[in-house]
Amino acid sequence: MEDLKFAIDIGTRTVIGVAYYVEDGKRIIKDIEIEEHKKGPCLMDKSTILQQFLKLF
Repeated sequence: MEDLKFAIDIGTRTVIGVAYYVEDGKRIIKDIEIEEHKKGPCLMDKSTILQQFLKLF
């Protein structure tokens, strides 16, 4: 069974999430999601952005 990991990058314009697992020392990407901030460039704190991003799943 895969040990799925999740990485997130919260930028000023987009939030990018990557789901992956490691096999033989290589990262195998299962899925990528990219979402632009709804109200343009980000002026919110990162906790608020993370909560909004997690609503996608």
